[in-house]
Amino acid sequence: MNQPPPLQPDIEYRPPQPSRGLSTGAKWGIGCSIGCLITLLIGGMLAYLAFVKVKEAAVSLLDKFSSTSPVVFSAPPADQATIDSVLKRFDDFTEAMKEGRDVAPLALSGEEINLLINYHPEWKELAGHTSVSIDEDKLRCQVSVPLDSLNPFLKGRYFNGDATIRLGLADGKLETYVDDLRVGGKPLPPEVMTELKSANLFQDQHRNPELEELTRSIEAIRIENGRLIIVPQPASERQKSSAPADPAPAPAVEA
Repeated sequence: MNQPPPLQPDIEYRPPQPSRGLSTGAKWGIGCSIGCLITLLIGGMLAYLAFVKVKEAAVSLLDKFSSTSPVVFSAPPADQATIDSVLKRFDDFTEAMKEGRDVAPLALSGEEINLLINYHPEWKELAGHTSVSIDEDKLRCQVSVPLDSLNPFLKGRYFNGDATIRLGLADGKLETYVDDLRVGGKPLPPEVMTELKSANLFQDQHRNPELEELTRSIEAIRIENGRLIIVPQPASERQKSSAPADPAPAPAVEA
């Protein structure tokens, strides 16, 4: 079995939105802002990418790998000042990135990520459907995905999963591997897990230009000491990577 390569070391309060269920398209889409990238990495989308790889097994073994009841995740307890502080720190980071300014790395604990999921408008589609925890250098995502977002004939069935993930960034490319994945509390078939453990979930990153451009603006993404850390490129380097190439000179015209 191929083993995955080692990863590179290196506001105002807004109430949570009511859960309305998830649909296809924008609900699981990749956006172009840093907030959307973090949502992609930390929230349900990342675990969802792993689940898509086994959805055929889930459909063919419906009784074993799906449920008629969703799992609903609640926001962690926090006072108003803590919520405001986390939202402001996240917004300050994303604004600096958008405006091309230098900014310190963003470090988030699992609890802070869950506060963003439940109280930040960019994360609201994940509220109630996703919970995150960090154990040393691994990210754990628990999700409850309605299967009718994959197939309308599966209305009323839910994919309740729990994924343990390692992630990093090397040469501007996301490296994300599933160490463990359980659906409905049950382990997946060995042949499915073998494929998942050896496959980088973002191996097709090059097919998404927005994601490619965004990851070029980040120097490192890593999990260490119980925190997700995102290190941006210096502003000068980000400006270079986003600058359009000089047009080719026009050919000389002979007199």
